[in-house]
Amino acid sequence: MATDRTPLRGRDTQLALLRARVTAAQRDGRGRVVVISGAAGTGKSRLLQEARALARDAGARIVAVSGDPDEHVIPHGPLLDAVQAGPHPVLPRALLDALPSGAQQGWWLRNELEARLQEVAVEQPVLVCVDDLQWCDHATLRVIRTLPPRLAADAVVWVVAVRQGESDPAVSATVRALTEIGADRVDLQPLDGDAVAFLAGDLLGAPPDESVLTSAARAGGHPLLLVELLRGWREERLVQVEEGRARLVGDVLPARLRDAVACRTERLSAPARELLQIGAVLGRQFPADLLAAMLDRSPPALLAPLQEVVAAGLLEDAGDQLGFRHDLIRESVAAGIPADFARALRRHAVDVLLDRGAPTLQVATMLAGSAAPGDLAAVSRLRAAAAALAPTSSSSAAEFSVRALELLPADSPLRPEVVVESVMLLWQCGRAADAQQLAATMLAGSPGGDPVAEARIRLGLARFIIRYSGGEAVRQCETALALPGLPDAVRVEVQLVLAVNHGMAGDADAADAVLTEVRGVDRPALTPVFGSTLARVESYVAFHRQEWDVAFRRNADVGRLTPSDDPSNPPGVWEAALWISIGHPVRALALIDPELTAARQQGQVGMLFLWSTMRCRALLDAGRLEEARAEAEGVLDMEEIDSVGGLLDHLVFYTLVRWALCVGRPDVLRAHRARVQQMTAAETGHVRRNGLWLTALMADSAGDVAAAMVATAEAVATLERPGPSMAGVPDVADEVVLTRIALRAGEREVALRAVAAAERRAAANPTRPMAAAAARHARGLLDADEACLREALDLMVGTERPLVRASALEDLARLVADRPREAVALLDEALETYTSAGAENHAARVRRRLRDLGVRRQRIPLQRGSEQGLALLTPAERDVVRLVADGGTNREVAARLFLSPHTVNTHLRNAFTKLGVRSRVELARLVTATVVP
Repeated sequence: MATDRTPLRGRDTQLALLRARVTAAQRDGRGRVVVISGAAGTGKSRLLQEARALARDAGARIVAVSGDPDEHVIPHGPLLDAVQAGPHPVLPRALLDALPSGAQQGWWLRNELEARLQEVAVEQPVLVCVDDLQWCDHATLRVIRTLPPRLAADAVVWVVAVRQGESDPAVSATVRALTEIGADRVDLQPLDGDAVAFLAGDLLGAPPDESVLTSAARAGGHPLLLVELLRGWREERLVQVEEGRARLVGDVLPARLRDAVACRTERLSAPARELLQIGAVLGRQFPADLLAAMLDRSPPALLAPLQEVVAAGLLEDAGDQLGFRHDLIRESVAAGIPADFARALRRHAVDVLLDRGAPTLQVATMLAGSAAPGDLAAVSRLRAAAAALAPTSSSSAAEFSVRALELLPADSPLRPEVVVESVMLLWQCGRAADAQQLAATMLAGSPGGDPVAEARIRLGLARFIIRYSGGEAVRQCETALALPGLPDAVRVEVQLVLAVNHGMAGDADAADAVLTEVRGVDRPALTPVFGSTLARVESYVAFHRQEWDVAFRRNADVGRLTPSDDPSNPPGVWEAALWISIGHPVRALALIDPELTAARQQGQVGMLFLWSTMRCRALLDAGRLEEARAEAEGVLDMEEIDSVGGLLDHLVFYTLVRWALCVGRPDVLRAHRARVQQMTAAETGHVRRNGLWLTALMADSAGDVAAAMVATAEAVATLERPGPSMAGVPDVADEVVLTRIALRAGEREVALRAVAAAERRAAANPTRPMAAAAARHARGLLDADEACLREALDLMVGTERPLVRASALEDLARLVADRPREAVALLDEALETYTSAGAENHAARVRRRLRDLGVRRQRIPLQRGSEQGLALLTPAERDVVRLVADGGTNREVAARLFLSPHTVNTHLRNAFTKLGVRSRVELARLVTATVVP
């Protein structure tokens, strides 16, 4: 719409919405999101301008983010410009410089920005305006998807403008994510007749007569076209004001609109036209001295042509830069430049910008589109850009890497290295099929028939791809090992990676077979990490063969041997998995928590991911359900999991599904059903069986035991083989659950096999009480043996698995139902355990069984916003509520309670639900009026 301060016409409803959202933030401390969409020139930017005016009147801090089509690959570019702007930046440069650099910076930046916005919002409301979302880089888009739900309880209002019809999946995903959390949607339509009349009066100086309105209707209510039309009439004196009304002198289009951009450009002098075309190549805004450098002229020599294009209404002074009056003008000028000439201009612009010290990322997009095959300087720059983007925007990084590969000569010695980089990035951004096709194409006849070089390429791919697809990693190793003439040293290196992959996937026999071959190799051919890798794989194999003590002992050897075979996967992670699997999650947490704290303090996001993933499963098994959910959601936020083929990713979804089954959240089960189905189709066996097991548990919970048994078929078939049959990280109680499902389905033979598996494990580990307890529990179910169940309960006294013991209490209560007093006591104990853990689904089942025995144990109804609601908070939630009510931010509360900010946010969100409040302000009011228990 109009760029001057004429009144905003035809947008009263939209303005009222913005005013209401800013007022609510000021009054109640509640954050909201507004998404404004419309075609180019429909007034999105003007509406944002009005939102900023409303915010200033309300005393709000304003953060103005603006996407740029020429810098849309610079990670967090527009966001960093916005939060560092002004005399009192939201994120001062000193804080930004203090953040960890490299691959982890994006994650830390999101968390730092969240904390800073929250701290500011405690003092005053905040308005975050995002213009031209469609031109924001992927890292900025992720922040815009992530922070609004996290800051929903804070006085932070987000107003996001996006051009309609954008096809970038990341932009669409961002708009969809904001809509799903309740964002208000504003779709700008053409102006109606009244708005057109008012706007005409504003620009013409008097109310329009019928002749003006009739002619103006040709603009179709499009604000930009309408403004151009009215201003053209005024400038060319085609309108006269008579008797207080504006009328047309002649019904003609003004030259500025009739000629459009192309015609106006043709009327410029040659120097002015050249200046305009160079400007279109440089971007929407650019400094005058850069323009002079591109034209190889002094700045004074540009004064006359510059004045000419400004007078023509094509460029304008934008402070310390020149800029096009509208993106449509720039796009029109750029479209009129011949393709080859435009490409040459862009390539020249890249060199000029680099000579002036521009960072590689700033010119990467222009370079990718302008470089010609054989341009080795461009190859080098594009590889550097891909490496810089990989941690925050793997899709853009993959595009640059593939483009670098396309530019390389076929015989370049760099080709194998760039192939590996490109394939890795394609896997990383979820384009598995493209990665496989590129690898197959490039390796089919290369590199020059050198098997050693090809083996090293495949080895590099296997080491990376194991994170996404164990099956593909195995294929790369096996293909490399099939190459002729490999030296023993290279062969051993590949075999070790293959053995690790088999061991991590639970294929003990395959891992051991590879190790047998490696042990026969002459010592000189062994790599320096042979000893630690051997110990690691032997620990995997021993565990999957139920030799738990050996597994612990060999894993301890990994930590003592140097150098480490894999510093990114310390032996402590596997030790934690061992403790979890054998029924000691509290022992695992004692190992995990110090490591997690250290990783957080040192800014090691990779280690945070590993330890947090293990922690969410340990918390689940320990019966700390809400904390498990919070930790799992934090991991999902830490790393966008695009593939469930990885070795740790499935643990997160396992935790969330098991949590939902315990607490009775069918909505969460529906939300994760697609992920579980993906697991069931995974190539890697332990991931596939993990998905099938979750499918069986969901079916059983829904009462469909027939479907549950179908889903357990593969688990049953693998019970006698080493390796996980059900959960990916095995659970000592899995065979008990399988026995229970099989008996309900009338499949006694299956139940017998499950019991036998539990008893074999117990016999192999006589010093581990949970193994014996699970075996006796399963046998008690199968034989309806009261003594076995009592023995299991005795073995679980003081257990670290309270929910498992509660299930045994239920099972025993069923057997002694003819002794009601005893059965009620057992069920009451189980109910207390479930209730204290928040396992409402299990607690409801126990209450039903008590009713069958004539005893009613009522669930305390949730009283929103009351003292009773406060009483229902968990201890962790009460601690968070007290500190937040005292004015603490998530970061401050996290530091006090030794939690992650995301965990604090989850506890706070749960407390809001129980208390019926929606913001920190409302929470503080409630707590002030009520004594927190």
